[in-house]
Amino acid sequence: MFTGPIKDQSGAVKVPAGKTLTDPELQRLNWYVEGVDGSLPK
Repeated sequence: MFTGPIKDQSGAVKVPAGKTLTDPELQRLNWYVEGVDGSLPK
């Protein structure tokens, strides 16, 4: 399980504190979490 707070590469909160991502939400992620270097393929 992934429970917030979770931030994206720019430091923006994508998953607020206490919220848990569901499997469908995880499958639709189109951003990298904070600390990951790189970019998504276009």
